Amino acid sequence: MFPRTPFLVVVCLALTNCGWWGVGVETREPAYVEVTSAPVEIEAGPVIVYEGRPHYLYHDHWYYRDRGHWRYYRHEPSFLIEHRRRIHGPAHHEHRR
Repeated sequence: MFPRTPFLVVVCLALTNCGWWGVGVETREPAYVEVTSAPVEIEAGPVIVYEGRPHYLYHDHWYYRDRGHWRYYRHEPSFLIEHRRRIHGPAHHEHRR
């Protein structure tokens, strides 16, 4: 009666297991952490322009402003890692990777 039913069931199961079944549903956490305010002395530390905006190195994070909010990266981008190495040397904060 329905000769294609087993085939369709297999395809649906395969798509579900491969992650195709909920296309558009994003469950990853953002690449940044938004903070309520930046440390008072943040602009006294090292600064570099990255992706068109100033980034300030403060205690273990690169902070930046985005639409009036302060944020820092969950995982330091490679460009900023290299800049940190130029500032502090190659061994500084290597435990974070």
